[in-house]
This record gives sequence, C-alpha cells and structure tokens, in this order.
Amino acid sequence: MKKLTLCILMFLFLFGFSGCSAKPLQEINMHIDSLYTADMGDLELSGLLIYSDNGEMYLDISTPDELKGLSFSYSDNFTIGYNGLNAVSESGYLPDSSFAQSIKNSLDDALLTKPQPVKTDGKKYTATAKGNSGCYKIHTDEKGNIIEIEIIGADVKLKLEN
Repeated sequence: MKKLTLCILMFLFLFGFSGCSAKPLQEINMHIDSLYTADMGDLELSGLLIYSDNGEMYLDISTPDELKGLSFSYSDNFTIGYNGLNAVSESGYLPDSSFAQSIKNSLDDALLTKPQPVKTDGKKYTATAKGNSGCYKIHTDEKGNIIEIEIIGADVKLKLEN
C-alpha cells in the first residue's frame, strides 16, 4: 500500500511540473485580414486591413465620410485608389509618416526582424521595435494574432477587430 501511495504521489508531482505551464509566445502571426479602427492625431478612421505573410498589403478607409473610398495597395507596385479611380506608382511614394505608409513600414519591419513579443498584461503580448516610420509596438493575443499596432513616430494607433 505504501508503494502505491508513493507511486501516486510521484506521478502527481511529476505531472504538476511537466507541460502544464503556458509556453511563451515565440512569434507574431503576420497574416492580417480584419476590420480596424484607428486614431491618427485627432483623426478617427476605420476600414479594412489585409496584410499577407509575404508583405503585400491592402488598406481601405470607410470613415470618416470625407475619406470613404480611399484605398492603398502594396504589392509589386503601390496603388492608391479613390472610388474606383486608381493611380500606380513605385512603393515608398507616400511619406513615412503618412497613415498607410507608417502601417506598411512597421508591419514590413516586424516581418523581417521578427521582434520577440513579451507578455505585458493578462493574455496580451507586446513587441517593440523601430522601423522607417519610427518606434512601434505590436500587441498580440496569446496565439500571436495582432490585435493592435501603435506607431509612435507617426502618432497612429490601430485596433484590429479580428
């Protein structure tokens, strides 16, 4: 009986210290396909943001009404559109501090440098780095999905609805 009790206690002891603790987040999931709300200074924006694992990005603006229909697409070229009228240019056409370019620069930097996220509060992780548009923070959930992007250099704070 003592052997059985000792075996059970040893099993419980080993089980308590093996594999039951949360693993630290290793990598940010860079794929985004989400509605967003954003603040850039005093301007409040909303729309759709799509970012692929290979650095292609599409961003459109649905509010405020004055900017509704404005879109930015980054793939081989840069395309800016407004209600179906598109103009194609080279990437980097917009200043680094502009709304769309600052988001693109920060996501591209995170894709290349893979900053290590650190647990901040609750189930939230934060990775901090510096890109072409200045310092930025990417906040993720415990699975590595991006939930918020702060670009300090461009005064942009973007929240994803996922």
